[in-house]
Amino acid sequence: MKSIEFRDQNIRDILLTLGELNSVSIVLDETVSGKASYIFSDMDFRQALQVFLDTFKLSSVFKNNVYYISRVAVKINPDGTIDLNASDLPIRDILRVLSNQIGKTILNDNLPNDAFTINVQKAKIEDILKIAIARYPDFSMEVQDKYYYIRNKAAAANNNAVPSGKRSHPAAR
Repeated sequence: MKSIEFRDQNIRDILLTLGELNSVSIVLDETVSGKASYIFSDMDFRQALQVFLDTFKLSSVFKNNVYYISRVAVKINPDGTIDLNASDLPIRDILRVLSNQIGKTILNDNLPNDAFTINVQKAKIEDILKIAIARYPDFSMEVQDKYYYIRNKAAAANNNAVPSGKRSHPAAR
């Protein structure tokens, strides 16, 4: 690959340009974002891609002649356990990618937007979800046959609470 330089460019644009210059299909998920400056020099495409991905904590899966790139790496092991690696992303983004990869719905109430890092190997989905909500005591996990639900217990309690005192309907006044 010829030498190419990017200065303060959108990471999505850098990756798509790299793919286009090398006639390679690249699909980016919604977690790929940010800006970067980078110089590709004296490398073949695969080496350049891997160095870039490693530098910016991205992962790729090559399937059907397409590179799928994400900030969340999910591997389903033969025994059904999961390897999951993600750095500095909101929990909801990690759960969305995880849900897509395992093919099971993960519903959630409005989760905090805090940056979250998780690196687990050979974990069950239930254990991953428990880790994801461990720092939030107001959240709990419900396991159903067809889905998982991360519920905000405090919000559910507030929605079901009956205020004390008299309430009259505006039409009755």
